[in-house]
Amino acid sequence: MGQELAHSEPGFDLTEEEIKKFKIWPQGIIPYFIDTFSFDKVLRDRIRNYLDLTNRVTGLRFMEVPRPPTDEKTRWVLFINRQGLLNCADHSIKDFTNEGAQKVVLGYDCLAFGGELTQAIMALLGVPPQHNSPDRDKYIKIKDENIIPEKKHLFVALKDNEWLFHDIPYDFASASHYNLYKHSKNGFATIELKEPTNILVGEGKGFSYSDLWKITMLYNYNVKKKANSIKASDCVKLFQPGANFSNYEPLVDDEIEPRSKPNKYLGKLPTLPGKPNVHKLPTLPGKPNVHKLPTLPGKPNVHKLPTLPGKPNVHKLPVLPSQPKNKNSGKKNDNDDDEEQEVGEDSKKEDSREDRNSDKEENISDEKFPKDLVNPTRKIWKTTKHLNKIFTKMMS
Repeated sequence: MGQELAHSEPGFDLTEEEIKKFKIWPQGIIPYFIDTFSFDKVLRDRIRNYLDLTNRVTGLRFMEVPRPPTDEKTRWVLFINRQGLLNCADHSIKDFTNEGAQKVVLGYDCLAFGGELTQAIMALLGVPPQHNSPDRDKYIKIKDENIIPEKKHLFVALKDNEWLFHDIPYDFASASHYNLYKHSKNGFATIELKEPTNILVGEGKGFSYSDLWKITMLYNYNVKKKANSIKASDCVKLFQPGANFSNYEPLVDDEIEPRSKPNKYLGKLPTLPGKPNVHKLPTLPGKPNVHKLPTLPGKPNVHKLPTLPGKPNVHKLPVLPSQPKNKNSGKKNDNDDDEEQEVGEDSKKEDSREDRNSDKEENISDEKFPKDLVNPTRKIWKTTKHLNKIFTKMMS
């Protein structure tokens, strides 16, 4: 299973900063030395056998060195237990560095069962514990009141940019997952499940499938990329006369495509293939307002009334050419009956007043409107009015 996964998983293309951040062994080679004062031959062989198994299922190379390195720059692992502890010490990624000796304390009981030894190896390789994943609150609840105070830092959830495995489901069977009573100060559970499961949480004796998947994600790309820089078949050319090996260029098949890093790790919102970001409204070129309604090509905005050139009011209706405004239009005979009843001095006064008003209106009309636009019935109406006045006087 491990070899098939190692060949099928492309892995992440980690930058130099990320390699230092996650304490990755750049070439997948981990030199180690087992303290002879802490472990007898039987226990040393047990450690060697487990590390050899790790090499086979992960593709990494734990290499035992005959003696500890003397310089301070070389990075190597020291397995030790000078105090004769029974349980393994707690190990986290923060306990390790990118250079010098990496001390791993192995108690005798953890060597007998193997589970806690696997936890230490995973922390050494840069894989954080599963119960510290950013999404752990969906699956478990940490009972802080039951944890030993000095061990609470081992239960702190990681941030999204500290967890590269967002694409892997939560794994209760992970060797790095604490059991439900780990570091309890009063015998009560320190981890509570949100939903029941038939998996023995934190009781694994070795790597789970997800554990191996996480390791290959961290190491496969960088290790294969370096190993494939010169193939074994190409090395033969070095010993053939006349071979111009310096001009060798790898074929397209030699190129390795890495796994894409999760959007949550990168701090990006997920996007649909071939679609703009679904959480962001599209913007028009050169337009700041992303909520502007689209317009048809060559057409004014359909949600806005058209405006006339130089006219600010888009709602103003067009008007017809100016027409003379006749105050008495439509009232041709309205006052005829009243005028017939006027007699005496009142009739004379009214006649003189109306004559003056009529002359005034006629003058205004002649000045304001052209002659061709003056109502032609105006003179007829005036003549008829004077005749009515004469008939009224005769009848009186």
